[in-house]
Amino acid sequence: MTATKQRIEWLDIAKGIACLTVIIGHTISYDSPFRQLIFSFHMPLFFILSGYTFRIKPWRELLHSSVRRLVIPYLCIYFIYHITMSLVTSDRISLTWAYQNIMTFLFASGTTVLPFGFAAVGMPWFLVSLFFCKLIFNAILRFGESHSDSRISTGLISTILALSGYIVGGVLHFYLPFSLDISFVAVLFMWFGYNARTKELFFVDQSPRRFWFTFLVVISIWLVSARFSYLELAARRYDSVLLTLIAALSGTLMVCMLSSLVSKIKQSSFLGIFRVFLNFVGRNSMSIFCTHSMDYVIPWASLAAVRSLPFPNGITSCVRILYNTVFAKLILALK
Repeated sequence: MTATKQRIEWLDIAKGIACLTVIIGHTISYDSPFRQLIFSFHMPLFFILSGYTFRIKPWRELLHSSVRRLVIPYLCIYFIYHITMSLVTSDRISLTWAYQNIMTFLFASGTTVLPFGFAAVGMPWFLVSLFFCKLIFNAILRFGESHSDSRISTGLISTILALSGYIVGGVLHFYLPFSLDISFVAVLFMWFGYNARTKELFFVDQSPRRFWFTFLVVISIWLVSARFSYLELAARRYDSVLLTLIAALSGTLMVCMLSSLVSKIKQSSFLGIFRVFLNFVGRNSMSIFCTHSMDYVIPWASLAAVRSLPFPNGITSCVRILYNTVFAKLILALK
C-alpha cells in the first residue's frame, strides 16, 4: 500500500472513530466518566480533520461544495425533523410559533440560545458551524498568501478569533446567529489541522518502539488534561481553557495514531472487521451524523428497561451505532 493510500485510509478511520464517539457521547448517561473523556476531543477532532484536508479554493467552488454537503443537509433535517416535532408538540400554530422557529433556524444553536431563550436546533448546529468555519478559514488562508510568514499571521488571526468566540459565547453567554461564536473557536482547530498536514504531524512513520512511546505519552497527556477540564462546544463550555485545548489536541493525535495502527491490520484477519467497519463509517460519516441528528433525542440513558440491563451504556451505544449505520447504508443504497 502506498503512503498516500494509507494516509487516506487512516483519515477515514479517524473520521469513523469521531462519528462513533459522537453517538456514544449522546447515548451514555450524563454522569458517566467516559462522557467527559469523549467530549474533550470528539468535536474538535471533526474540525481538526476538516482542517487537515482543507485546501484554499475559489469562492464559487467552496460555496458550491459546502452548500451541497452542509447547508442542504441542515435544511433537510430542520424542516423534516425539527418542524415536524414542533408541529406535533405545539397546541396551535401562531405568529409566535413561527417567530420562535425562525429564530431557532437562524441561531442554529445546539443548546437553548442565551440570553434570548430560543429553542435549540440540536445536533445540526455542527453543519452550520462547519459551513461558516470553512468560509472564514478560506478567507484567512487567502490573506496569509500575501505574507511571507503566513503560518504565523494565519495562526495569530485564528487565535484572536478563537478568543473572541470564547469570550462572547463562553464568558458573556451571548450566542451569535448561526453559531458563529463556535465557528470562531473552531477556526483555531482547523488551523492546527491544516498545519499538521503541512508538517506531516499526524502521519506517524516511526520505529515501533518510538511509536509506542509517543502513543503512551500522548494518551497520558490526554487523560490528565481531560480529567481537569471540560469542553462542550454546543453548550459553549470551555472549563480551564488551556487544559481544554491540550486535551482536544492530544485526544485528536491519539485517535490519529490509533487510526494509523488500525489501517495496518490485515483485512483477512478477525480484527480486520473493525478496520473495514471504521473505514465505512468514516467514508459515510456525514450520512451517519445526519441520521443520528434525528434520533439523538431518544433518552436511551434514562429508559428504565435499559438501566436494568448489565452494562447499559455499552449495550445501548452498540444498538444505536448499529441501527444508525444500517439506516445510513440503506439511504446510500437508494442513491
